[in-house]
Amino acid sequence: MNYLIAGAAVGLLLASVWITWFCLSFFMLYKRGSLFVTNLLNNQAPSKIIFPFIILINPTAVGLGVMFSYIFAIFEKAYPESGLLSPNLFYSVMILLLSVVLFTPLLYLARGIRSLILGAMLSFMLSFGWLIPYLAI
Repeated sequence: MNYLIAGAAVGLLLASVWITWFCLSFFMLYKRGSLFVTNLLNNQAPSKIIFPFIILINPTAVGLGVMFSYIFAIFEKAYPESGLLSPNLFYSVMILLLSVVLFTPLLYLARGIRSLILGAMLSFMLSFGWLIPYLAI
């Protein structure tokens, strides 16, 4: 049961951070004159863009948090080795590799908001790689 609660709580925390970064990146792209964002805002109100993202990201992040907490429980039983300041070395290494694989293409595609993407990547690594293990134990 601790795994379920830890995963859901960390997922909601990560969703809150990502909602903030989504709004900031949207604003930064508009301020820099991104043609895509400017055309999007000419046709839609900002609330019609941001609210669907909020509605989508909250349950998705909770689901991911619960999934990763169960994966941590499996790794904890199979490989109970600690390392990298984490209760489970193999789980944390898996999260590090997964985040590099997921976020590296975004870093090359979105050149204007690289700092925000790096922040999202770091928040993903810290929350799923280290916060879930400490809350689930």
